[in-house]
Amino acid sequence: DLNANKSEVAAFLGRQVKVFFSTCVGLAGWRDLPRYGITQFDLVIIDEAGHATIPETIIPLSFAKRAILIGDERQLPPVVAADLPCSFHARRRKTATAECVRSDDTCWLDRSLFARLWDDDGLKLPRVMLDTQFRMHPLIGDFISASFYEKKLKNGVKEDERHIAFGEFKHPVVIVSTSNYGKERYEVPCNPSFCNPLEATLVFRVVEHLVEYLNAQADK
Repeated sequence: DLNANKSEVAAFLGRQVKVFFSTCVGLAGWRDLPRYGITQFDLVIIDEAGHATIPETIIPLSFAKRAILIGDERQLPPVVAADLPCSFHARRRKTATAECVRSDDTCWLDRSLFARLWDDDGLKLPRVMLDTQFRMHPLIGDFISASFYEKKLKNGVKEDERHIAFGEFKHPVVIVSTSNYGKERYEVPCNPSFCNPLEATLVFRVVEHLVEYLNAQADK
C-alpha cells in the first residue's frame, strides 16, 4: 500500500511534520512542498551559516517567516571553485586576466551572507556572540581568543579537565613552522579547491609519531 500511494503518504507526512531537517541546497529539491501545504516555516535555523555561500543561504531563507543564522565568520569561509572569482572578474571585463582583482563585488561568493550581516551595523539586526568555549584546553582557548577574537573568547573549562601530554608534545599549544620550506609551504590549486601537500605530510608525520609514542607506552 505504501508503494502504491507514495504521494499520499508524503502529503500526510508534510501536513503532520513539526520539525523539518535538510541541507540548504537539499531543500531546493523538495519541489512538492507547496503541494503538501508547506510554503513557509515559522522559524528557519541555519547552522554553520558562516561556511555557506550566499546562494546556499538564500534557499532556506526563502521559506522563512523568521530566521536564526548560527555560525562563525572567523572560521572556514565558503569553499568555491578556485578560479571562480577570477573567471567572474574576467567575464565582467570581457578580457582574459592573469590576476584576479579581489574586491568585494568580484569575490562575492567567497564571503557568507552571515559574515556580511554580522559586519553591517546599519541593519541593527539582533545578534549575540557565544563567548565561552567548553571544548579545549584554556591555553589553546587563550591563543585562539587573542589571535582571532580580540580576546573576547572566554574559557569554560579548567586546565586539569583538558590536560593530555604526548611525548614531545607536552605543551597544549605546539607550533610547527614551515618557514624553511620555501614555496612548498604555500597552498596550490587542486581543482575545484586548494590543497597544501606539505602541511598534510607534516600532520601525517606528527600523528604517526604520536601513535608510535602511545604504542610504546602501552607496551610498558
